[in-house]
Amino acid sequence: MSRYETDEEQWEAIKQWWKENGKSIVLTVVITLAAVSGWKWWQTQQLNKALHASGTFELLQLKAQSGQFEEVAREAERLKTEQPDSPYASGAALLLGKYFAERKHDAAKAAEQFNWVVEHAPEAAMKDVAHLRLARLYADQKQFDKAAAALSKVAQAHLPKSEQALYQYVAGEVALLKGDRAAARAAFAKVLELTDAQDLKQLAQLQLDDLADVARGG
Repeated sequence: MSRYETDEEQWEAIKQWWKENGKSIVLTVVITLAAVSGWKWWQTQQLNKALHASGTFELLQLKAQSGQFEEVAREAERLKTEQPDSPYASGAALLLGKYFAERKHDAAKAAEQFNWVVEHAPEAAMKDVAHLRLARLYADQKQFDKAAAALSKVAQAHLPKSEQALYQYVAGEVALLKGDRAAARAAFAKVLELTDAQDLKQLAQLQLDDLADVARGG
């Protein structure tokens, strides 16, 4: 028998897991990508501009982690306007998008930030992350066609394993909520192969167990 009385209860459990664990995943990815691509950008720009962008992004990280993100959102927008080609601006937009989605529950503004990254990020890896966040956002809104379209734009081969696992999990959710159980089963099984993160692994296994219960008529 399924662990949840209804699909809605299961969906709420999934969203709660993302609320509790999503911050560390997103911050790790954003910080890593900004650091790597930021160094390349740093070498080709005026030092003062590079220092300003780097310093602003570091402040954004600290504020995001301490729950004071709103205080520097204006500065992040200024960074996007003044230095749109900076990877730090794209990193700030990713953080802003997460803030709007989770703290303000404003899907429209969150999507605006993620789409900005898609249009302006200097690195393909950052664009892939933005597409993944858009897919996550659309899946939460049960806009499965849009979620699938966002996933289709992600270059999976260029993603690290942790992000490939996240991709597969989102793909599994989209397939499951569209009623394609076979595709969902395949995606969740792939998560188990790709990740060592126990939380995500356990969540994927729960999905597989519930699919097995449904198949048995439980």
